[in-house]
Amino acid sequence: MLTDDIKHILRVIKEKNLYPRIRVVEGISSEPEIIVEGKRVLQFCSGNYLGLANHPEIKKAVKEGLDKYGLHPAGSRLISGTLDIHVKLEKKTASFKNGEACMIFTTGAMANMGAIPSIVNLPNYPSYSTVIKNILREREVAIFSDELNHATIY
Repeated sequence: MLTDDIKHILRVIKEKNLYPRIRVVEGISSEPEIIVEGKRVLQFCSGNYLGLANHPEIKKAVKEGLDKYGLHPAGSRLISGTLDIHVKLEKKTASFKNGEACMIFTTGAMANMGAIPSIVNLPNYPSYSTVIKNILREREVAIFSDELNHATIY
């Protein structure tokens, strides 16, 4: 039975100390030093590479954006619409990179899931018909990926 198989796999993963444990972080989790489960530790896994997450000007801009745009558009850009600020950011970024256009993703995982399939022209959406999927799969594509890449890449 599938449930028994899953339980067995989970047991093995836990026995080998491979089961991920969610740690509770107190306070701001993007600082170089954080408190994890009551203990001060160095933070090596934050995406705050430039240290801007808590910069006063950034925080001020976020607060202004919250007042103007609200917390969230409550849906994807396709469904809820694209905010003018998204278009402005993408135009400025494309110009900065001397590019024709640009698309901003909110996370690296979203970028991988959006960009890689479109680059290789293999949409992986259930709504695509079998005929379209077969036509697109006729293209020969090779992707070489390191085993340590993020799971959304491999």
